[in-house]
Amino acid sequence: MTATYADQPAIRSLLRRKTALVLIVFTLMCIIVWIGLSLYFSFKKTSLPLNVQKQLQPLSPVLDVETLKSLHSRRVYTQEELSFFEVVREVIIDQTGNKTSSTKILTVPSASPTTPEATKSATPIPSPSPTPTITP
Repeated sequence: MTATYADQPAIRSLLRRKTALVLIVFTLMCIIVWIGLSLYFSFKKTSLPLNVQKQLQPLSPVLDVETLKSLHSRRVYTQEELSFFEVVREVIIDQTGNKTSSTKILTVPSASPTTPEATKSATPIPSPSPTPTITP
């Protein structure tokens, strides 16, 4: 019978310790990488959406005078002109079945709105007179 190193109790104990040490070192390296990546991604990721981040940017303290002048020179529509705008709601259903709607202006008011003309003259109809109520 030939004796191997694994048969001796001291060598068996050393092999178990070596295997345990390799397992512990590998586990420790995995934990360190995991913590490092978690810290990296937690500092990199922001919790605010992009549109909110844009709104939180500081305003410029310098006013653009040319833009303010152009705002004063804009055309102002009257209520009568606004009534000639044709507004349509468009409903879009995407592939997931969600409905999104948008309102679009299809036409611009004409320069001279046409008013309808009466074809017949109206005949007046007398309204009934109210009946008096008696109060005690």
